[in-house]
Amino acid sequence: MTETIKTKAFKKERSQYQLHLLKSEQGHYDIELSQTVDEVFLETQTISLRESDFDKLISLINELKSDIEEHKGEQTGIRPNSEKAKSIIGRYYKNMSIQDISLTLGLKEKLVEKVLLEHNVPIVDNTPPSKKYFKKRRK
Repeated sequence: MTETIKTKAFKKERSQYQLHLLKSEQGHYDIELSQTVDEVFLETQTISLRESDFDKLISLINELKSDIEEHKGEQTGIRPNSEKAKSIIGRYYKNMSIQDISLTLGLKEKLVEKVLLEHNVPIVDNTPPSKKYFKKRRK
């Protein structure tokens, strides 16, 4: 018989995930991950992991996460944590326009925009509103 020590849960759009930390009679710890898909039919899938597999699984997940970041960098040609990306973001936060950054660093404006969007930097229009001049009516 297994004893449930702790349970964590989170919900996404159509799925609910539950992580259970279990302790067996022999003293082994397991993690059970269950996913319930579609609230109407309640389809549940369960994965059980041994304590000895935790570190390997975590390292594989971190490795895949870094691969995703590198892949995002390949899309723009600039890696997310590179000096060039930090330079672009720093210059943008110092109120330099995207056009000025692209001219200074010799990059295309679309590329600078893409790097800013990948780093979740809000892009705003720096041009001040134009003044409207009205002609005075002469009588």
